[in-house]
Amino acid sequence: MTAELLKWLGIIAPMALGATGSAIGCMTAGSSLAGAMTRTKEKHGALIAMSAAPSSQTIYGLVLMMMLKGAAKLSGPQALAIGVLCGVAIMISAIMQGKC
Repeated sequence: MTAELLKWLGIIAPMALGATGSAIGCMTAGSSLAGAMTRTKEKHGALIAMSAAPSSQTIYGLVLMMMLKGAAKLSGPQALAIGVLCGVAIMISAIMQGKC
């Protein structure tokens, strides 16, 4: 039971952490966008597109989640370690992308 729970936590972790990082990154980028829009008169579309860029990290978390779900030979602790470590990397990447 415990190994199965650890495995599912590992499977879910990249998606959850990636989405959390994406939300923080998009919030950071959106705040900068709001300030930049007051100083420019045109081409707001490019600014809006850049503020949504950190949301791409959610897709990477989803892909990793599906790959972990398909990896039948992983034990619970292995799946948890891979999911959490990769999820944290995806989360940090999304936050830093929003800051850029």
